[in-house]
Amino acid sequence: FKVELTGADASQVKPMVKVGENVLSADEEGFYTVDVTDSNLDVNVFTVPVNGANLSPAEIAVINPEEAVDVTSIALSGEITPEDVKNLIDKLPALEELDLSELSEALPESAMAGKETLVTVTLPSASVIEAGTFEGCVNLTNVVVPECVNVIGSNSFKDCASLKNLSFSGITGVGANAFSGCDRLTSIIFTAARPDTKPALVRRRARASEEGYDANAFAGLNPNCIVYLDEGVAEPANADVNYVRVRKDASSETGRVYEALGSIAVNPDYDFQAVNAFNITEGNSISMEMQLNGTNKGDQGWKSLVLPFSPVKVTDGAGKEMVQYTRDNGNDEDSFYMTATPHADGTLGLVSGIRANAPYLAALYREGGAAIVRFIADNCEVPQTPAEIRSECADYALAATLSGRDLAADATYLLSADGSAFEVAGAAVEAFAEGDGEETVNSVAVKPFTVYAVSDSGVSNFPIDIDVTETKPVGIETPDAAPAFMISRENGTLVIYSDCDTDIDVFDTAGQHVSSLQVVKGRNAVTNLAPGVYIIRSQKVVL
Repeated sequence: FKVELTGADASQVKPMVKVGENVLSADEEGFYTVDVTDSNLDVNVFTVPVNGANLSPAEIAVINPEEAVDVTSIALSGEITPEDVKNLIDKLPALEELDLSELSEALPESAMAGKETLVTVTLPSASVIEAGTFEGCVNLTNVVVPECVNVIGSNSFKDCASLKNLSFSGITGVGANAFSGCDRLTSIIFTAARPDTKPALVRRRARASEEGYDANAFAGLNPNCIVYLDEGVAEPANADVNYVRVRKDASSETGRVYEALGSIAVNPDYDFQAVNAFNITEGNSISMEMQLNGTNKGDQGWKSLVLPFSPVKVTDGAGKEMVQYTRDNGNDEDSFYMTATPHADGTLGLVSGIRANAPYLAALYREGGAAIVRFIADNCEVPQTPAEIRSECADYALAATLSGRDLAADATYLLSADGSAFEVAGAAVEAFAEGDGEETVNSVAVKPFTVYAVSDSGVSNFPIDIDVTETKPVGIETPDAAPAFMISRENGTLVIYSDCDTDIDVFDTAGQHVSSLQVVKGRNAVTNLAPGVYIIRSQKVVL
């Protein structure tokens, strides 16, 4: 038999024939054949959308969305009732991408609530994001919001645990708990309405006024989220979040200046990302508080330390200022902390000072115990968060992340519980320990503000053994030691940190001399090398 479609666009929907749970395919002429060998045989005929279909009311009237198990992307257009929109979204089992930009009616409240498969949504041209629209959409990562939207309803994005950034224009009202539970949301951008913004085209049922920011508009939001306010956007008076004001400034290199409107307390348990560098103005500060372990041997107790700013002061939990230990600067052990970073030869050594967006290990220089340490900076610039935080050395790279991410377990080494070694993550440990050489393909979830080692060497761990007892300081503070270098990539630019002024030779992978670099003490951005693979001080560098 054949199946003919009437009243629907055959390019947007297709027939489906099932015998029991088995889906039949038509032959070249469009015939379905059922081999009838038993009585009471059920043959069911459905209509389902094709993947990527643009569905109008006519197609929605004839489809069975529950049978569309392979449909991950659709668009909806025309005068589809709000009830039908919600019903369709609820029943499509695998829907990931949804385009609602051509709808003629507004969405109902909670239209996509609990739809865990959704990843990308384009909203209709309405004035309001209705209450609870995306509540519980835990895998949602991208929302396209029309400029005509001016109100964000209560609980609109509640518990959207995968959202990382949002952008709105001309917002005049935000409801309670609109972003509660958005633990990975690191930036919300509010721009002023443009004079040429097209008005909302979608009809909406009348209701009470929703103007203004609710007192709990940002309740439950990631405490590290930066809310950017463009020129012409007023600062909500009743919301306690990290506001950064954006204003035009002809003297700035980019023509725009970003300034924090208050102090920022970074919480290392949550994601952080500065999408633009911004200034901490006079009278304000940025700080991060964490607990450090005590050690005076250098072979255990180390913890990850990576900061989005360069601290100018460090205090204990009581506010007493602490001094960074470099092995020759005193013996008041309770007031000291220390940091370590890799040298080019792969060894770890103590260093003086802490740079923003660089991987370190940290501990308290004292016997046993743990204490709260607060890193503080004021009247400074918080740099844009680089795509990669990494310091190369001989056998491994020391890397860090300010946001949680999934990494390959067989090449990622995490700090052991006692802070004595970097150990290969996940099930890869067993494979390497057995010496069978099998590649273990799995991933490991790395928490925000984690420092980890990266290597494909196949060893099970990289022990940490830093000599903290010699009277002679080491690392970048040793004037008569061999030059120490740290090579990293920051926003695609090769950066070399050196402890002295010197020349560095650059070779290609065939050993041919390519260039000589003159570096100065401190940070050097290298911009005169073409993209390629180079050897710099025995390290392979990819540009």
